[in-house]
Formats: sequence, structure tokens, C-alpha cells
Amino acid sequence: MSYNIIMKLTIKAKLLTDKQQHESLLETMASFNDACNYISDIAYKNKIFSQVPLHHLAYKDTRIKFPQLASQFIVRAIAVVSDSYVKEKKTLHKFKKHSAVVYDQRILSFKRLSIASINSVSGRLKIPFIIGRYNTLAGRTIKGQADLTLENNKFFLNIVIELPGDIPYTPKGVLGIDKGIVNIATTSDRIKFSGKQIDTIRIKTAKLKSSLQKCGTKSAKRKLKKIGKKQCRFQKDYNHIISKQIVSAAKGTQRAVALEDISGIRARQTVRKTDRGRFGNWDSDNSIALSNIRQNCPAFP
Repeated sequence: MSYNIIMKLTIKAKLLTDKQQHESLLETMASFNDACNYISDIAYKNKIFSQVPLHHLAYKDTRIKFPQLASQFIVRAIAVVSDSYVKEKKTLHKFKKHSAVVYDQRILSFKRLSIASINSVSGRLKIPFIIGRYNTLAGRTIKGQADLTLENNKFFLNIVIELPGDIPYTPKGVLGIDKGIVNIATTSDRIKFSGKQIDTIRIKTAKLKSSLQKCGTKSAKRKLKKIGKKQCRFQKDYNHIISKQIVSAAKGTQRAVALEDISGIRARQTVRKTDRGRFGNWDSDNSIALSNIRQNCPAFP
């Protein structure tokens, strides 16, 4: 029996815009989210949230009100609004001026592996982009959707791509994972993944944050925000490395993974004041560290 397993991966690409392109994308982002707010108001007043009925109701008026946006932007905006009401319909949903813009293959294409042809209120823009050294688009299928985001006044494309996945298997055993604080994870094979490096960075960062908070200047606040993001990126990367090693061990022996459930641990346990910062991040650290396991091999609970 043959399998056709497809995995989806999101690659983050930084757009190298010039001043004119940057202004055009800013205007596009603002117009797109204004359109989302206009459509959201229509949807909420009429209590119509499904994409197809909402499209029939709102498309023509929105197209007239926002002539600077190509028709496909209106289609994507209707889809964004509809998706936002899937779980909660009791309140009017508002979109920020610089919320993400959703692109598809009609308004975004790639001329080469380093040039994006992206639609805007000024027409098509050909913008160079760069991606992380561990990622590439070569040999991969672009799914047809990408989110344009603005971070620290820089534009990024979060590109969804498809790549062949592994052939599924029937587990022939179980690899147990015990989650902890000193050791992020310990397997039933007695392999330990230490959290010492994360603790070292966390302690160093906590001291620096405390010093900057006492300072209280605008530059100190900017530095605080930058440090927090840097720490988050480090922990995410470190935890992802651990989860990949666990997945590899389970797949290599065709075993499922049994994960310890520590949800709500902070509500059940109390710790000393000096350990609160470390304990407070523990649950989320473990969730990040092991979420990749459930996506890549049989796992329970």
C-alpha cells in the first residue's frame, strides 16, 4: 500500500522593501483591516457569519467602498472576518490597523526563490526577501496562503508550504515522557534533557530586566521588550531541539509517546518566592517543548 502524506510548514521570510514599497504595504495593510472592520460590522448587524452567505451580502458594498483594494483582497477579508467569528459571535470583532494581511496565489507569487511579487494598493510590487539559513523554498510546494505581518516596522511573509511527510506506522510500544523543572523531559529509556541552560539564561535575563525596570526610561522600556522577545526565541528553539530528539527516538523504534499531563499545575502547587519566576514559566515551557511530538508521531494523552 502506498501513502501520500503531506505535512505543512510555515517559513518566515523578511521582505527587503525600499521606502516606497514600505509605504505602499503599510497603506495596503491599513486598507485591508479597514475593510475587515467594515465587513465585520455588516456580519454582526445581520448575524451572518458563514463565509459564502457573508460574501453574497458584503462583497459588492465593500468593493465600492474600498476601490483601492483588488477584488481578491475583499474575498480574503471576508474569509478572515468569517473565520474570526467561528468560536465567538456575541461581540463585534475589531481588527487593528496593522493586523496581518492574508495573501493567496492570486495576489502573491514568487518570481524566483528570492523575489516575491506581491499585490498592493499601488499594484504589483517585486520585493526581494530573505529567509533563515535553515529554511528554503526549493523543491517545496507553496500551499497558496501567506500572512503579511509587521514587526518592529519590518515586513515579513509567513509562507505556508507543503512537503512530503513520513509514512504512518502502527506503534509497537510506548515511550514515556516525564516532564519536570530541573529536567525538561525524562524518557522511560532514562534519557534526560536538562533545563540548566534555560535556567541560566532566565536568571541572567531576570537580573537585567529588574535593572531596566528600575530605570524606567523610554529606552529602557524598549530594551525590556527586545530582551523579552530574545529570551522567548531562545527557549522556543531550545525546546524544539529537545522535542525533535524525542520524536526521532520514538520513530526509530516505532513507538508511541505517552506524555505526562501537567495542565493546571500552577493552580495546584505553591512554591517559594525565589522560585516563582522559574515555576511560572515551567508549564508553558513544557507545552512548547513537547507540542511538536503530538504533530509528528502517535502520542497520548
